[in-house]
Amino acid sequence: MITKDDWERRESQWVAFHSWEASRDPEPSPGVAAVSDLGAILEWLPEDVQRRDSDPAKTGIRRMHAILGLLAHPR
Repeated sequence: MITKDDWERRESQWVAFHSWEASRDPEPSPGVAAVSDLGAILEWLPEDVQRRDSDPAKTGIRRMHAILGLLAHPR
């Protein structure tokens, strides 16, 4: 369960993010910038959430590798 303070903090972070995003060039950002954006969003998460492994079986990583393999070697 999320506390009211956590909710308000996250809401203010999203407001700041959307404000920042609206100020950016509408062109799609290159991959490095996209990864950087994801890193910033991850930093906003509380430490306990950052440390929790939501995919202990690493199925997401295996799926990503399979997709990348298809992209690297199209049939």
